[in-house]
Amino acid sequence: DELSLAALPACDTQAIIDDLADVYPQLIPAANVLETSLNNMNTVVHPLPVLLNAGRIESGEKFRHYFDGITPAVGDVVEQMDQERVAVGRAYGLDILSLRDAYVHYYHCQAERMSDLCHMAQAHASIMAPAVLDSRLVVEDVPMGLVPIAELGRAAGVPTPIMDAVITLCGALVKRDFRKEGRTLESLGIAGLDRDSLLAKL
Repeated sequence: DELSLAALPACDTQAIIDDLADVYPQLIPAANVLETSLNNMNTVVHPLPVLLNAGRIESGEKFRHYFDGITPAVGDVVEQMDQERVAVGRAYGLDILSLRDAYVHYYHCQAERMSDLCHMAQAHASIMAPAVLDSRLVVEDVPMGLVPIAELGRAAGVPTPIMDAVITLCGALVKRDFRKEGRTLESLGIAGLDRDSLLAKL
């Protein structure tokens, strides 16, 4: 097992890993906090399946988030949105792990379709879909995950049309403006920085 860690500023990362080595020997250094943030897979496997299964959730149906909610079509859209996340990372010079590669790396799963990969990870077999639409899978992962990724993409000229649609529709679903309340580049204090200036700040 391994867990990437980055400090702010990144020059302190190794010292922190060394300090924690006895307690957390699985820590490995990441390039910066942008890498650890963009490598959060929850942003792609949580909100979109909730959005596309909203009718089932609202009806009170009990079903498994990964094994039932991520059907072949839903899985295909999840993977397309994941490609946007990876592209944003690459625009900032980061080697971001794709969701597909994460399943191979962490769960040793191999399959052609994303839905099959999601169904092969036994760690996810018993995870149920949320009982309400405004669960943390939406109200945390959209404003704190998808919004900053989409904003970083916009700043770097990387289109994120699926991510943008999920942000908008999830917000409409729960009657919240996630672009206004989320982690924007302005609220993070990095608005207006070009790529090199941002990386230097990190």
